[in-house]
Amino acid sequence: MLKLGRFYCSMLNRGIWESQKSMAAELGISTAHLNKMIAAVRLPQEILALFDGQRLSFRNVSSLNFLVEQFGEAEVRNRANTIPKGTGLDAIFAVLTTGKPAPRPGVRVSISADARYLRVDVPNMATVAPRVKELEELLDAMLGNGFRPSRSLDRPFRFDSQETHHEGT
Repeated sequence: MLKLGRFYCSMLNRGIWESQKSMAAELGISTAHLNKMIAAVRLPQEILALFDGQRLSFRNVSSLNFLVEQFGEAEVRNRANTIPKGTGLDAIFAVLTTGKPAPRPGVRVSISADARYLRVDVPNMATVAPRVKELEELLDAMLGNGFRPSRSLDRPFRFDSQETHHEGT
């Protein structure tokens, strides 16, 4: 969308077509479609840079234009400058909308649709996998299932390279 939008803008700027309406008619596209692509290209570069390598929809562009109208271009630019490259679409919109920093990826626990299972999403499975047994023991202890953990809960439970756990040691 952005490449075509840039192309359309350059053709209009060169005077090849005198209006968006005549351009759309001659190219056989709707004026609304053309307007949306041009609106995307006219967004501030700091915002567009966030979407490198990601597909930007007309709905996304509409939302971005709304945010610029609501908060002002300068504020949305400032918010965009706080977002690291490679951030996902949902996180980008969360930061642009709230002005709060993107949450660090961490452990997320959710309940399955049938409410029979817990799902645990972790940012680095390689550090968690060797410690699944400890995780089970911690959950049992927290939920009061009568189990006692094999290690003291007074010691911090960490998933990092400073502390490695090997089964049977």
